[in-house]
Amino acid sequence: MKRILMRQFCLAMLLCCFLVMAASSVQAGVAQGRVMKVSDGDTVTISPHEGGQFYKCRLYGIDAPELSHGHNKPGQPYGEEAMRELKQLILGQNVEVEIKATDRYHRKVCRISRDGVDINLEMIKRGM
Repeated sequence: MKRILMRQFCLAMLLCCFLVMAASSVQAGVAQGRVMKVSDGDTVTISPHEGGQFYKCRLYGIDAPELSHGHNKPGQPYGEEAMRELKQLILGQNVEVEIKATDRYHRKVCRISRDGVDINLEMIKRGM
């Protein structure tokens, strides 16, 4: 009896894992869009070409220095420089967005490319 229950439990867990993977793959994918805003050195707002709502996109695999958030939270060194660099690279540009996940702040976590250039990697190469 224990063995049957354990087998059913394992099958149920596998089914749950499969459903979670299937649901996350629906959100993941590649889309075309225009960068409408650069919030900081690793977060942009995308306007999808196919229409629909704008969405925030956090660059996958990098963590740029934070900007100042008022008098109580000073920014980190080079935060402004990182934001300026990202603006120069893609603000107002058409880009390809590979959505990897959604973070705890409901931003898409993305790899962005423009004209075949991996912007995430380019920001790292530029020391941002």
